[in-house]
Amino acid sequence: MAVFIENSYAAGPEEVSIRSFTDTIELTLQQEQSPIWDTIEMDNFIGVRGYWDRLEALTADEKTGRHEEQNEQTAEYSRRRMDYRTPYLQVPIDINDIENMGRNPQSSIVQSIVGALNRKKDQYVIDAFFGNVTVGDPEGSGDTVVSFPADNVIAVDYKRGGGGSNTNLNPEKLLRAREILAANQALNRNQKTYVGLTASQYYAMMLNDDVKTIDTFDTKPIVDAQIKGIAGFAFVMTEQLGLDTSSYREVPVWTQDAIKGTQKEEMYFRIFDNPKRHFEPTIYARCMCNAKRAWEEAVIKILCDETKAS
Repeated sequence: MAVFIENSYAAGPEEVSIRSFTDTIELTLQQEQSPIWDTIEMDNFIGVRGYWDRLEALTADEKTGRHEEQNEQTAEYSRRRMDYRTPYLQVPIDINDIENMGRNPQSSIVQSIVGALNRKKDQYVIDAFFGNVTVGDPEGSGDTVVSFPADNVIAVDYKRGGGGSNTNLNPEKLLRAREILAANQALNRNQKTYVGLTASQYYAMMLNDDVKTIDTFDTKPIVDAQIKGIAGFAFVMTEQLGLDTSSYREVPVWTQDAIKGTQKEEMYFRIFDNPKRHFEPTIYARCMCNAKRAWEEAVIKILCDETKAS
């Protein structure tokens, strides 16, 4: 990621420290990507708005006779709109902070800046999982809104065959999610599949009797407190997942191509003297990015009751 840097300091020791500080932030942004942003497909476009073409699956016909007339297939086609969003932060610091911590990628200032931008990017992906998608045409044919399908929601009391009670995350819900993805023909051997979960879902899985007795893990969950994934899903930890109106956690399951993300190459970064704070240096950073759902068929919502242990 390129970084556009501007500062108000004259050439000299302070400018050298600032340059080192900004180089450190650029390097850290490259090396410490956000956990959810890394799980989606990336694409870029010019300007502040772009479109992705979506063509539904086709079925091939077969020629069975001489001189027969071909059948013309009709495929559903749509253009999904993406608008850039601009996360930013402005933080007052001291020049000594730049000199003392600017060269250290693990310094609290560097980690705070990178963490803030990464969390915002992850939030855009979380918004995209279950949010509305605008479908339109840049030539002006009109916009429509595509909402998240109710058929892709796994109820909080899901149990195969019925008769279940409210539960947190468990293997049965994950297997149901995989079943829906398979029925939607959304599973591809070349695409990774993920499940996002908070600490509540993670430890509910660890306390689940089925998980505790599985012998195929690389480590013993209860001994090592580690589960990398289950049912073909890789786990992605985050505390940013939302709640529905009943305060049930909305746990997303998705394939790598289900969400499209975009980010402009340059991040604007400036250090300037703030006259409102005795002319102490202030950091301002922003970037342009966003994420939108590309395929409803490849995203599942699992409702989880966090008042339940498992």
